[in-house]
Amino acid sequence: MRVRVPNALTINTLGGQPFPVSASIEHQGDLTIGYLFPIQLRDIADLIVEAAQPNLFVFGLDRSDYIQNEAGDFIVRPIEDALRDIVEPLANDDGELILHSGDLPRVFGDMETYNAAIVDLPSAEVDMADLWCTGLGHDFRTGPVLPEYPTSRLFIDSHDDCYVYVESRDPEFPLRMIARLLSTFAATVLHNAGASAAHVAQPTPQFVSEVLGDKGEFGAAQELAETTDHELRLRYAQARQRGGEAVATPTHVLTVRASDGEWGLERR
Repeated sequence: MRVRVPNALTINTLGGQPFPVSASIEHQGDLTIGYLFPIQLRDIADLIVEAAQPNLFVFGLDRSDYIQNEAGDFIVRPIEDALRDIVEPLANDDGELILHSGDLPRVFGDMETYNAAIVDLPSAEVDMADLWCTGLGHDFRTGPVLPEYPTSRLFIDSHDDCYVYVESRDPEFPLRMIARLLSTFAATVLHNAGASAAHVAQPTPQFVSEVLGDKGEFGAAQELAETTDHELRLRYAQARQRGGEAVATPTHVLTVRASDGEWGLERR
């Protein structure tokens, strides 16, 4: 894959260091729940389209798309203006949107957003207020929200344009999102080292499961990545990075061959 720069891995820092990379998977009943960062919605929008039903409800949308009004004050550009040259939503209720799923990459590719929630829908004929109340009013301490959307396959929450939380009825979908994170991570490291990132393959969901191990967790520091003429080596721990905590001591190594972009896994 070709890396998009700047991206969440190049923009965000923590304590003066490049942002750590982390992901985890857990299962609750028939749902698979994933946490991953740092990655932007625009870098996973195509994966959402592949997994989603024909329509999407997009809500809790916060944007940093500012314009200057007649008084000289900077205000967030009205959503109608922001969307005018991008897409015609199926419905727009004060910034809460119903979209054709296929329009999602253009929306997040062209608008400057930093918070958003998404749930897929089999039909656009819905009560948007009810959907909004369900999502915004849910207490996640009681469990996942997707059971309250019985006709939906996935729920995604993106926060600060780099933290992603996902619930899915398809157990492979969160793994594909983590695969995209890993390939973006590898391509970014290669780009920063001045190497070609054109041939970084996206690992399979099965390989991602091996990377996460029995605990279903991954944590890595970008500054520990190493590049040689033959391969890229990414040291990581099978432990999720939480809050301001340091990344755990690496126990495994991900490798990416320079010749064909294929992935390998070693235990240190």
